[in-house]
Amino acid sequence: MHGIDINRAKHGGSPSVSDLIRDAIAMEMAELWASIYDAVYTQIKADIDDSSTYSDAALNRTTYPTLASQENSTDTQVTLAIMRTHSNAVRLNKLCGPKSGYTWVMQENCYEAFEPAAAALHVWNINGKANNSVDAGYQEIGTFEGQGVATPQGMTVGDIFYTRRQDVKIHTHYPLTIRQVASGRNSAKFVIETGINGYVINPGFQGKMTSKD
Repeated sequence: MHGIDINRAKHGGSPSVSDLIRDAIAMEMAELWASIYDAVYTQIKADIDDSSTYSDAALNRTTYPTLASQENSTDTQVTLAIMRTHSNAVRLNKLCGPKSGYTWVMQENCYEAFEPAAAALHVWNINGKANNSVDAGYQEIGTFEGQGVATPQGMTVGDIFYTRRQDVKIHTHYPLTIRQVASGRNSAKFVIETGINGYVINPGFQGKMTSKD
């Protein structure tokens, strides 16, 4: 924050100093969380990417086949049949629990292709008085045949992950801290710090599809 703004606030200006600090920190926090999300998403994708090594030990998935996830990289728009086939392939002969423990994580373009197909599986009865207004479009899909459906922003176009929820870990190893430091100029400077890791254990229980938009 610039010193001239702080000085004006101290002498009866508006907004107050505390408002200036709060607004500046809020703006930077949004950028921080965006960077954290990108880093966590990148690591989760790498952990279930069958073409890369796994963990800091760079374990080769050919040498250790139990670390290999189920991949589908065919350039074909997602269908319910493709999803069912992929789900069955991920879970085939593995003690990974029921389908209800899994979530489909879809990039928005993929979800837009999946949504009308999934919605066609249901019949909706709308009760009420005549001439009532009714929302157009499809209802948000909460689950697909017992499996959760999520559509976070920022995914790579065409990506779909099939993840077992208990294996996706978000770990805070350094708590969020905000501290003021000397700026060396006519301004106030604050440093925001935190440490968050995202990773996937049991990558062999996960699936990843690409080019499904």
